[in-house]
Amino acid sequence: MASPIDFNLNQIQVEFILGKMPKGFSLLQASLLKAREQRVSKKVNKYDASFQSNKQEVVEDKTKRIQRLTSIQQKESNKPLMDDNHKKGLQLLQMFKSHPAYTQIDTQGQINIDKIEAFFIQEGNLINLKNQIKQTLQKLTQNSSNQMQDLLNQLEIHFLNVFKSPTNQSKPTPIQNKNTQNKNILQKTKEVLSTKKQDQIITFEEKKQLSQNIRELSSDYLKGVWEIVQQTVQTKEDEELEFDIDVLPPKIIRKLQEYVKNKLKTKKVKIDTSINQSSQRSLNQDSSFASESFE
Repeated sequence: MASPIDFNLNQIQVEFILGKMPKGFSLLQASLLKAREQRVSKKVNKYDASFQSNKQEVVEDKTKRIQRLTSIQQKESNKPLMDDNHKKGLQLLQMFKSHPAYTQIDTQGQINIDKIEAFFIQEGNLINLKNQIKQTLQKLTQNSSNQMQDLLNQLEIHFLNVFKSPTNQSKPTPIQNKNTQNKNILQKTKEVLSTKKQDQIITFEEKKQLSQNIRELSSDYLKGVWEIVQQTVQTKEDEELEFDIDVLPPKIIRKLQEYVKNKLKTKKVKIDTSINQSSQRSLNQDSSFASESFE
C-alpha cells in the first residue's frame, strides 16, 4: 500500500475536494494541530489522503465470476455436437410441426414432440426419430375420437411427405478414405505407365511382328486397322489399304498392337472351340462304329 500524503487543508477546501473526488476515495483526518504550534492565524486540520478499496469484495466478485464462467462452460460441454444428421432432423421436425393439423392436435396435449426432439438431439438417429413419431401417430389413431380422425389423416400424409427417406448419412471412415485414395493412386499410376509405354520407341522386331500379325487377321478385322491408322496415312478411297509402319507415330503403333493382339486372341479361341467340337464329333462317331462292330 502506498504511503499516505500529508498536507494542510481548511474546511472549505476539504468540502470542495470531497465533492470532486470519485467514488472510492476519501480524506481521512489525521489530527488537529494547535494554532499556536503552527503559528497560523486560522484554524486548520491535518488530513491523510489515500485510496480505499474493499479487497474482500473484489475477491468475492472475482470468485463468483469464475464460478459463473465454469458453470457456463460445463453446460456448453454437455451439449451434443450438432452434425449434419442433427441439423437435418431438426429441420424435418420444424416442417412436421408447421402443418395446421399438428397445431390443432397439439393444443389438446396429444403429442409430446418436445420429448421426442430432446431424445433425438442426444441420439442423432434419423430413422429412430421417424419411428418414434410414427408410433405416436399410430397410438393416437387407435385411441382418438371421430372428430380427430380427419386431422390425424392429414397429419399422417404430411408426416410421410416430410420423412420420405431420412437416412443416417454416415461420414466415410479413415479406412474408407484410405482405400479410395489408394484406388485413385493406382489408377493414376496405370495411366502414367500406359502413357509412357505408348511413347516408347518401337523396335524393329516389334514392327516386324506387328506386320506379320496384321497379315494373319481376317478381312473382317482390317476395317479396325484402317480406323486406327487413317488419320496418319494419306490415301484415296479407291486405293487398297497400304501403309508403312515405320512412319507411324509410336502411340498409333502401340494402339495398333493392342487391337491386333486382342483380335488374334479372339480368333484363337474360335479355332480352339471348333477343334474341340470336331474332336468330340469324331469321338462320338468312333464310339458308335465300335459298338456296331461289336454287335
